[in-house]
Amino acid sequence: MKNFAINMRANAYDKYARWQRPSGRFSTLRKLNNWLVPALCPLCGEVQESSSALVCNCCAANIAPNPAGCALCNDQIENGSICGRCITKPPAFDSLSAPWLYKTPMDELIGKAKFYENYALAYQLGLAAADYFLACYSEPYSEPMPQALVPVPLYIGRLAERGYNQASLIADGISKISNVPVFKNIVYKNLATPAQSTLGVKTRATNLRNSYVAHKLSGIHHLAIVDDVATSGSTFNELSRELKNVGYQRVDCWCLARSKKQ
Repeated sequence: MKNFAINMRANAYDKYARWQRPSGRFSTLRKLNNWLVPALCPLCGEVQESSSALVCNCCAANIAPNPAGCALCNDQIENGSICGRCITKPPAFDSLSAPWLYKTPMDELIGKAKFYENYALAYQLGLAAADYFLACYSEPYSEPMPQALVPVPLYIGRLAERGYNQASLIADGISKISNVPVFKNIVYKNLATPAQSTLGVKTRATNLRNSYVAHKLSGIHHLAIVDDVATSGSTFNELSRELKNVGYQRVDCWCLARSKKQ
């Protein structure tokens, strides 16, 4: 009965996520314009050499790739394969992967996709990142690919305010290339919490506690959570904890960019 109730609420949440839009802000013309924008470089506005490219060649040269880091949290590490923080207190997730560093101009790209109603850019970012995630599972002795992608959910009030979930659009882009299905109703956020970006590192670790509710899908044991940015890793950690509590055996975390200590 509990699973039925969770499924009902999750399905309602998913429908709301797909159809709810703030009144008067999303005209058909604006939606069409947003889907046409990627033909121009979203950073400099110049016509791109390829309509399928993320940005023009000049701007692409300024996007910093994410160097190898801790095997668990992917943060910067001086020696060894696992950082001291993960040795002392291992995260709930099994790995964290990101193709780019969260610095200019990638931070600007993600901001445009996240806050300026640019659905096409969010989807295009997912397409551009997909090959990186596929490569993470192609090495000898690597883990099998996840069975499903799970976008980090927004609280329903914030979803109504923003009008869309950028993590869902990113996951859709990754899914297009990887053929890993996106399940948007495995987990939902049941508490309104302050935005992680407004909090310090210590507060972030507790801000999301008990704010997610998940349910187990039969036959699915390995998931990848999808989000735009990882800073402290607290969102991934709390969401992974809830997913493992309901029975998922392995949870990897995929994001576009990683913020690393200097």
